[in-house]
Amino acid sequence: AKKDEEINYEYYEKAVALYKGRLLPMIANTLWVKLENTYLESKVLQAMLALMIKYYEEESIEEFKEMSRKILELDVYNEKAHYYIMKQYIRENNIELARKNYKNLETLFRKDLGIDPNISLKELLHQSQQQENERRLEAIQSTFQQFKSKQAFECSAEEFRQLCEIEKRRAQRETSHYHIVDIIVKDENT
Repeated sequence: AKKDEEINYEYYEKAVALYKGRLLPMIANTLWVKLENTYLESKVLQAMLALMIKYYEEESIEEFKEMSRKILELDVYNEKAHYYIMKQYIRENNIELARKNYKNLETLFRKDLGIDPNISLKELLHQSQQQENERRLEAIQSTFQQFKSKQAFECSAEEFRQLCEIEKRRAQRETSHYHIVDIIVKDENT
């Protein structure tokens, strides 16, 4: 079965390389040419998507980017391509670019089609944002752990304001230096 998969990918690569666009553009409005173009485009898209996923899984970044570009030139609404493009941005730790891609797609879908993109795209973005928030929280907790022996603690905003005043007066009296840090963690999605 492994050899058959490799052969299919080889055929897919050859088919994609052979595809040069719509068939018979001079008479493209005739029914039989439209039908043939639709069929050919669907087959080429199928091959391109299979190759794009293969490149994603193999982490062949340049091939992945080139194939995803070709897919979107042929079908800008292809949600599967957008899903993997967003996954690649997330893999590269560029959640902001994944979010921007989703927002652009959402605008395009609403404007042109009057619908929202598939929920799986939004779920992917939400899941990656949660993972990013968890990583940030772990980094903050790690920082707190480093300073734990140096009297780091958690308090309310009002308590913090009062402590700042007290420490400010103490520092003026003793001509010494203290570091008071206010860290506020908030979810970007709220």
